[in-house]
Amino acid sequence: MSKTTLVDLRSGNRIDWPQVILDLQRSDWGQSQRKWTPMQAIAEACGRGPSWVWALKNVDGTEPKFHDGMMLIGLWAEKTGGTELPFHRETKTALS
Repeated sequence: MSKTTLVDLRSGNRIDWPQVILDLQRSDWGQSQRKWTPMQAIAEACGRGPSWVWALKNVDGTEPKFHDGMMLIGLWAEKTGGTELPFHRETKTALS
């Protein structure tokens, strides 16, 4: 993980897990899986079931437990070449 990512993690920003999953699905690795769909390949690489990956991608507010999240971040960095994790962008309204 890059230094910027560590700073972002300490500031309390939340990782955009659906984007992490989408990046993996769109990566060359995700597209090259012949035995499984990209979602199944991600689940297999993390030692979890496909429903776990589906929930991270599709259920708002779902976050992995620490160890699972670190495994997913490691897979994301390795397979996409990413160095800065995607974070939720906080939007401010006129009243805030």
